[in-house]
Amino acid sequence: MRTTVYFQKRIQWRRQFWHSVIPVLTIIFMVLFVLSPPTATGLSLYEITDKPKNYTVIENDQRKRDEQGAEAEAEKTFRILMGPGGGCMKYQKEKSICQRTFAFKPSSSYLHLASNQTLTEKFPTTSFLLMNHVTLGLTVLGFLLFSVAPFLPGFYDRAALTTIWAFVSSVFLLFIGNASATLYLKHRLKGCVPEMRVKLDNGFVYVFFLMFMSLLTMIDACAIAGGIKRDPPPINQDDLTA
Repeated sequence: MRTTVYFQKRIQWRRQFWHSVIPVLTIIFMVLFVLSPPTATGLSLYEITDKPKNYTVIENDQRKRDEQGAEAEAEKTFRILMGPGGGCMKYQKEKSICQRTFAFKPSSSYLHLASNQTLTEKFPTTSFLLMNHVTLGLTVLGFLLFSVAPFLPGFYDRAALTTIWAFVSSVFLLFIGNASATLYLKHRLKGCVPEMRVKLDNGFVYVFFLMFMSLLTMIDACAIAGGIKRDPPPINQDDLTA
């Protein structure tokens, strides 16, 4: 397939390659983020823990269950990590369990919750985390448009416009959206049994890095598109004689 005149004169394949490095790295970092925490536990967005307070739990040990009854008062600690790729649960020193899903729900049996617990009932659906995938989709679309731009006139402009939307999305969805979601989680889990504490985790710091990479991708694409010479529209002869 023949390349455009602008590509032949101003870009060529060496420059096209180097201007593709930043978008590719941005996509890799975003993919790692949207797959967390099951893939990268350290990039989880939200950490939900029980408050350090006594509450009723189920005692698994049969001997103690026979001696003390089905339920015992004790202070137990567990942690729930949530992110765009699903969630993970960690009960004391037991092996953590992760689920890769858009509808993550904690397990009452694994977390040793009592029969009067309301955590699983009040726990919200995690479909709102899909907003993190929107930024990834726009970034991938911008890179695809940039990749075919050498062969199709006007596609450098389309790629630049898409990366602008990707950066705007990273600001409003990754940053503002995820920060606002903590308020939603706190509201949903308010008054549940056991009492829970919700806070932003390490993944939110990673969001700032993704915003920076998205900004570099936008600048990269706009720099290429900005070099295109745009001829003025043809002058209408009727306007000259008027």
